[in-house]
Amino acid sequence: MEFNIVSAIFKGIIGYIIEVIDRKKLYVFGAFLNTLTFISYIFANNVFHLIIIEFMSGVAYAIEGPITLSLLTEMLDDKKYGREIGIVEFAKEISVAIASLVAGIVVVIIGYEAVFLLGAVFQIASVIILNNYL
Repeated sequence: MEFNIVSAIFKGIIGYIIEVIDRKKLYVFGAFLNTLTFISYIFANNVFHLIIIEFMSGVAYAIEGPITLSLLTEMLDDKKYGREIGIVEFAKEISVAIASLVAGIVVVIIGYEAVFLLGAVFQIASVIILNNYL
């Protein structure tokens, strides 16, 4: 619940901010913040830590969501928005489904810490890619 409330509040704020400052740098910051949340889960040892991490995760998600849509609309063909957004959303949902399956397998075989470490590794890779190619 906290994640959703924080994300909803910050999405409105971020929507305004991305019209004023460099979206690409803010997007990289959001991805970096998401990386920190993955790493933070490994060290969380009480409910207060989890609340802070969920807050950070909500902010990161709020940063990435509107900017993703904003950047996406710049790259799409005006006459094919529906089809192209559908393809992007399909790819995103399939990726989430595969990641969830892999995470479940990793938890069973190795443990929760490994899942968050693996998530952090993928997030670091995305920060590097975004920083170099956006």
